[in-house]
Amino acid sequence: MRWLYILALLPFGVFSQTQSIISSVAGVRTCLNNTECSSVNSASYLFYDEAKAAFYLKLDFNALRTGVDSMDIWLDDLKDKYLYFKAPLRKEEFPSLSNSNAKTYKVNAQVFMNQVWEDQPVEISIFTTENSQLNYGQTDSQYNKYKVSFGFSLDPRTFKLDTMPHHLTETIFISIGLGFINPLEPGMEKFVKEAYDH
Repeated sequence: MRWLYILALLPFGVFSQTQSIISSVAGVRTCLNNTECSSVNSASYLFYDEAKAAFYLKLDFNALRTGVDSMDIWLDDLKDKYLYFKAPLRKEEFPSLSNSNAKTYKVNAQVFMNQVWEDQPVEISIFTTENSQLNYGQTDSQYNKYKVSFGFSLDPRTFKLDTMPHHLTETIFISIGLGFINPLEPGMEKFVKEAYDH
């Protein structure tokens, strides 16, 4: 929970100039050679598809790089890789739009990376932010009035990361703090690739 709290204090996302899709702040933490390694940046995109009643997350590991080689060495094995996350939740289950309303849901999510799918039980918290400074972004979508937080852990060996040069074997923790929901509209399925059809 401390990690999610830190993310909540950070600036919340930026605009994509090409698609007007708003990114969310993601934090990734692990250990390499007994040293804790972490990065926090606007490196993820969270979508909600009403038709499939599901959240989709795309995490770009390249966007977590700082540009300082000594600090980014743990990310070398994740270069040019994306992680996809899919979690079911019906629109009707969202909290009602009233001041400071929030709900937490236990869902059976799935994670995809390196051609491997893994089931992930996850707790997703949805907060209403109507009439709040957290309503950033030029959009009339009702989803702009919600923010989403969740976190989950991965075993690098499940996703074959232990076979790469730096042999990542320690648990990788991924968290999204107050993520912005982009409605997944027709034609946008390409942003979540394999996760959409799975």
